[in-house]
Amino acid sequence: MKKPEKELSEKEKRLREFFSRPMPRFETEEEYQTRVLREGGGGGPAPISIPQVFAKGKPAFSVCSDVHLGTKYSEKKNFYQWLKQRRPHETVILLGDILDFWIFSKHDDKDNLLRRIVAEWEQLWTVLARLQKQGTQIHYIPGNHDVFVFFIETADLLPWSKAVMAHSKEFQFIKKAIGSRLMREVASIHYPFYQVEVGGLKVLFTHGHYEEWYWRQVAGFSDAPVESALFLTTASIVLAHKYARIVRRAVNETDWLKRVHGIEDAAISITNSIVRAHAAAHRSIEREPQKAVKLIDLALSIYFHAKSNISKSEWIAIRDALLSLGDIQGRQVPKDLQAIWDNTMKYLGRSRRERSVTVERDPRTTSFTSFSNFLTPDRLVFGHYHIPREDDKAYDVGGFVKPISTYFIVRGDGSIDRDY
Repeated sequence: MKKPEKELSEKEKRLREFFSRPMPRFETEEEYQTRVLREGGGGGPAPISIPQVFAKGKPAFSVCSDVHLGTKYSEKKNFYQWLKQRRPHETVILLGDILDFWIFSKHDDKDNLLRRIVAEWEQLWTVLARLQKQGTQIHYIPGNHDVFVFFIETADLLPWSKAVMAHSKEFQFIKKAIGSRLMREVASIHYPFYQVEVGGLKVLFTHGHYEEWYWRQVAGFSDAPVESALFLTTASIVLAHKYARIVRRAVNETDWLKRVHGIEDAAISITNSIVRAHAAAHRSIEREPQKAVKLIDLALSIYFHAKSNISKSEWIAIRDALLSLGDIQGRQVPKDLQAIWDNTMKYLGRSRRERSVTVERDPRTTSFTSFSNFLTPDRLVFGHYHIPREDDKAYDVGGFVKPISTYFIVRGDGSIDRDY
């Protein structure tokens, strides 16, 4: 028989009431970034420019996604052969999950796993550097398995990235190991969107995980936070990585792939609950991201039964916030092409004040593009699902993961062709 819940003391009731109070609105992340760049003499965000229209019929972009380098499911040989075939006149778009932070090994220790990730990073960097030297332009849009690329590349540029890096010894290890071989030296980094105009058509590129993450975070909540969802959802996944080791030790590789998505879902649900129910998190999101990250990290540690240093009053506040987890955990995300299109447009509409970040070799040219610029695309190109499919406006790349090796060619007239 289930024991009745212990009645709260007066002190605990006061704490619950305190942490439930609504907080005033503070400066948003994009406002903060704009102000910092302007005050720092950088002239504010770089002007938004959409690449020019390309010659009709000729390849404008070669697009691939989902290689998952370092996993046994990766079609690594086919991927590097595909890169070798790229020509100076082409533009290559790497649409996320090229690298993979979720490499599985039941027996390797943490440092060995991280060294394997570093080795894959260095090999990819070397090949991309050769392509860049021959004149091939490269754009990299990280996904949910390689979002660590974005945080490492922006660790010295964005407050949120700095805060997340401070709470991830794994990311610190990778950053130190790669040294000067930053991806932004060989590619433009965009997160989470990149849009171009080809043949009079606006083509929006994204990995495809973001509308799914966002859908999970706001589903069922009319008052769910939409500002700063870009970094909130990503930070929660990043922080969950270190607790994934607790799960990794108890499962085999097949089960591990399933558990990864369960860990992601739990992390986003926890973040949602904390931001909605914990006033300290709401207060810290924009002005003090390091405090918000710390609070989410504590909540994850409690959820995954990891060791954590926490006061009783803070534990009570986090526990109360976690009570709402059941409201969104286990919800199914629609994955058909029309639903993916609709959810992406809905997300962009609700989050039009957020900005996608672009980082180039020179960090002073870091730019922020408002989501409002992405509201009316003619084509949506994405990966994430490993399902080669398309209709007249939504295009799922597929990827270089067993048993598929497929990519898209976007031509100068705006047409999109699949190749193998």
